[in-house]
This record gives sequence, C-alpha cells and structure tokens, in this order.
Amino acid sequence: MLHKQPHRRYLKVSELLTDLTLAISSMQSASTIETSPQRFLLNIGQVKNYAENGFLSALRPHGVVIDIRAGSRVREFVDAAHDVGAEAIVDPVTHYVRSPLAVRPAGFRKLPYGSAPVLTGFSDETSRREFCTNVLDSVTADEPDAIVSPYFYAAENEQSWLTESVACAGLTEALLTQRGQVTSMWLGVAVHSSWLANERQRDLLLTALTARQWRGVHLLLSTTQAPFGPLGDVDTLRGLRDLIAVLREAGTPVIVGRRASSGLLLLALGAEGWSTGVSGNLMNMTPHPEDETSGGRSLDRIYIPGLVNLVSIEAYLLMRARRPEYVELGTPQAAALLDGNPSLDDLSSEERILLLQHNLIAQSRQVSELATLPAGQRIARLRTWVDVATERYRALRI
Repeated sequence: MLHKQPHRRYLKVSELLTDLTLAISSMQSASTIETSPQRFLLNIGQVKNYAENGFLSALRPHGVVIDIRAGSRVREFVDAAHDVGAEAIVDPVTHYVRSPLAVRPAGFRKLPYGSAPVLTGFSDETSRREFCTNVLDSVTADEPDAIVSPYFYAAENEQSWLTESVACAGLTEALLTQRGQVTSMWLGVAVHSSWLANERQRDLLLTALTARQWRGVHLLLSTTQAPFGPLGDVDTLRGLRDLIAVLREAGTPVIVGRRASSGLLLLALGAEGWSTGVSGNLMNMTPHPEDETSGGRSLDRIYIPGLVNLVSIEAYLLMRARRPEYVELGTPQAAALLDGNPSLDDLSSEERILLLQHNLIAQSRQVSELATLPAGQRIARLRTWVDVATERYRALRI
C-alpha cells in the first residue's frame, strides 16, 4: 500500500503470469474469480444507414456509443438505444482540437468547441473549465445515459496530454455534480500502444488511472496494425491484461473502445465491455490528423465467426470455394445477402448494409456466448476459437 506507484500492489498476481498460456491455465483452474459483465457496444460514427429500420432490435447491443458529430441525429440514436434497452453514451471526440482547423472533420468544426484555435494545453484552471463546460453542454443536450469525458490523444511519451485527459475528467464530473445531473461519466483515455507495451509508460498510465476511482474507463488504443486485423502485438496484449486486472481490482470497469475482433480477447481477459463499428476508425483509435489526408474507399470485408476475423470479399470467395464449411456465416443478414448476390459482385447500397449488419450480429453473438461462461472459462473458450481458426487458416492456404 505504501508503494510509490499504488497500482503495483494489484500486479502481484499478474507478474506471475509470464505469458498468455499461463494466464489461460491460471483462469481455468480458478474457481473463485468473480464473473464480470460482458458488454457489446456499438459505435455509431459517420456511417449510419446500417443502424436504421429497426436493426438495433436485431443486434440488441448493451450500449450505443454515439459520435457527437452525428449532430441532429444524436437524439435519434439516443432514443433508438433506449427503445431496445441499451445504454446511450455520447463521445465528444475532443481529440480533434489538437488538429489544425483546416484538417479537422467538417462535422467537428460545427460543434461549439470545434472551431477553436489549435489546443496546445490550458493556461489555467479557468480556461480548462470553460472548455469542459462547452463540451459538457454539447454531450448532455440530448439526454444520454452516460458521456465520455473530454480526452486528448497521447502519443508515445506525451504524458502531459494523458494528464490533461484525467484533469478534464475530474472537472467534468464536478460540473455534473454541481448541476445535479444524473448523467454518468466514463473517463476517456486515448493513447498510443506504447503506453501499454512499455513498462515505464504503463506504470505512468496506471498511476494516473488509479489515483481515484472512476465509474468506468473508456480506453481508446492506437496501434500500427490494420484496423480490421486481430491485435497481434504480444507486449501490448500483456499490457492490456495488466491494465484490466489492475483496474478490476481497484473497482473500475474497463470499456475498450473502437477495436475489431480483438475485443473478444479483451473481454475474455476481464474487460467489462468492448465497442466496435463498421469503419476502420471505429476498429482502431485514429490520432488527430496533423495534415490533409486522402484515400479511396476501403475494401469491403466480411466477418467469419469460425476464423474470428474480418477478411476481404476476395479472400472469402477463395476460401468458400475450397472449404465452404470453414467459412459459414450463420446470420439472416448474410443469408439474404448471398441469396441475392452469391458472388458478392458490385455490392449495392442495400447489399452493403446487409454485409455491415452481418459483421456486427456475428460478433455480438460471440460476445453473448462468452457471457454465458464463468470468468475462468472465457479465455479457455477463446483459446479454442483461436486454435480452430489457426488450423483452418493452415488448411485454407491457397
């Protein structure tokens, strides 16, 4: 308890788990591990058409994280979340205030805090309070159940921006209390993967997050991997394992935001929730842009439950031709899509909506399967999925 870095007292068990195999063995043999909730959350960003016409009733997420840039439609999605018994959360995407005005997303510039000069830090508590007040007014206007506190992306060794995120969270929570608002708040943190892969930086991160207890931590992680791919950086995974364990022992749930299917592993490791969406920036945290960026439309990808991964349409068709039983999709949306367009050529807007809906439904089903298991069996189940997927990939080599 007297350690200079208080979170270290929670790492005594984790330090014994030298790799993921030992972690699996430990959890399999543990009978007293408390089962934590397993929540699947949908991120609604700039692409919204797939979430209309009652789709949320089919998906039934535990929560809907709504990008504040949805503007007048924020209220629509708050109401839609409530209609299916899901928690509505508004994300202020405040990390964009560090970008030059000319390269900020157009929807962000329309916000009360979106056209301010480039933020390089706060000169005093008054300026910080003014910023947080403007953000709070915006994110609570449509009466969500919860908000993500203002946050700023912290690149490698950018400790000052991590400190600012935590300071803004504390101030925002105080403002909520002063106003008597019942909206709850998650601490928003956005960091480069080095904050988890590097032990020194991880110590700094955990010290900041455990200085006090939060209702929850909404963790956004930027990695160099392709957004749709599984999280394959072992050092980062071990760092996430330690962070989740530390915060769980400290009584603070962790929601890992904007991840692809790697979110399943993080749920098995003890995260309370995982959010994902249909575009690349909702499967991997994208830092605030510094310069103009351009690019074409991304490839359509399809989620294959038996491979626990999103693959390109071209790869799916090659795999299906060789071993169709390995790439079964198993959702009504996929069945309707393939019935109308078995070769998946030149997808229409309606067909692309079915594709996106399938991807989300299939992942949500796997979360539900994990949720039925005791905590000590979740990693074992995921390990089985990964082992099966690995063998199938080997058999499917073209």
